Amino acid sequence: MDLNIDELKTGLASTLKDSLNADLPAIKEYGEKIIEEEKETLETLGQLLLSGQITADEMKSQLEDEKVTIENQVRAIQVMSTVALQNATNAVIKFLQDAVVKAVQAAI
Repeated sequence: MDLNIDELKTGLASTLKDSLNADLPAIKEYGEKIIEEEKETLETLGQLLLSGQITADEMKSQLEDEKVTIENQVRAIQVMSTVALQNATNAVIKFLQDAVVKAVQAAI
């Protein structure tokens, strides 16, 4: 059985990179969406406070709600990142399995 270690390392690195690159855009897009939505929410709250449509206590309550919302959105990013890592792990394992099977078949 002959496994070329240099080819194996190159293939593993490429597989890992390709897998992560496939998942990262969705994570980045979601993060950017969070930032944009929070910016809009905070601008609206600021305008409502300045115009007297909400009180300082209502503003404080709204900001506490926003804190919870952001925490939950960050948790969603953590889950998305975990999925990306699992996808990358699965891709690397499949690459290794395929390489070993190919080497064994070549040896037979």
